[in-house]
Amino acid sequence: DFEIQSLRFVGRSTTGDGKVKIRGVRFNEINARSSLTFENLYMTPILSSFSVINSLTTLLQNLTILNCEFTSENQVYGGRFIYAKVPFVTLSGIRVFSTSSNTYDALITVDLTQFMDSPTSIFVRQDSVFEQNTLGGKNILINGPSDVTRVSRCIFRNNVQTDVYGIDMWQNTSSNTFIWEGNRSENETAANGPSVLIDSNNRFVYIRDSVWEKIQGGTASVLMIFSFVPSSGNTRVSIENCLIEDTYSDYNGAIFVNFDVKVNAFTLK
Repeated sequence: DFEIQSLRFVGRSTTGDGKVKIRGVRFNEINARSSLTFENLYMTPILSSFSVINSLTTLLQNLTILNCEFTSENQVYGGRFIYAKVPFVTLSGIRVFSTSSNTYDALITVDLTQFMDSPTSIFVRQDSVFEQNTLGGKNILINGPSDVTRVSRCIFRNNVQTDVYGIDMWQNTSSNTFIWEGNRSENETAANGPSVLIDSNNRFVYIRDSVWEKIQGGTASVLMIFSFVPSSGNTRVSIENCLIEDTYSDYNGAIFVNFDVKVNAFTLK
């Protein structure tokens, strides 16, 4: 019942991998107006439909998750590990694994719809791993416009998607700058792919130094990019130094890029 400016949950263990294991946990509606940090924790949900970290109505200012693991330990899970309404998010060195999700929800959802007129940024980085998940939805969903979304040095492998839209990531509303860099996706199957869906009104999209191998998609196996020129300024889409092999799509091919109107620059090299 009181406002907390900064709150940290830090696990410190001298055995094993250094993480503190918390089974059956829910951090719900924490009123941390400034920042909320989780570090060195291994967490499973308290019930099959409850988020581990949930801020459905509370508006956080900053969410940082470092070196944490999220899993349902091969049990069927009908919720989201993380659901946060927060403008600034950093996920670094996390692992999301061994989860069978039976809903359309993403395992990690960042909701930016309350921050339409404020600066926002999403960073997923530093060897974060998403593996052995069977998904109705996707691993990561960014809901709402962001100034910068950057996913770098992450691994997505052995995931299966049973329904629709980007198995690894879906940015479902505009971003000023979207960067997918140094990532690897391998041995994944999507009922109605692709690996990454970047949807509507993106000004700058940079895909570079990434690998897709053995990806089975529906509408597209690797990328679907929808980019429209804003009312003013430039739009640029660049795909550089990527490796795509052993992929399959039954409709739009490995890469599908759609522009409604003129694009200032498109690069594939």
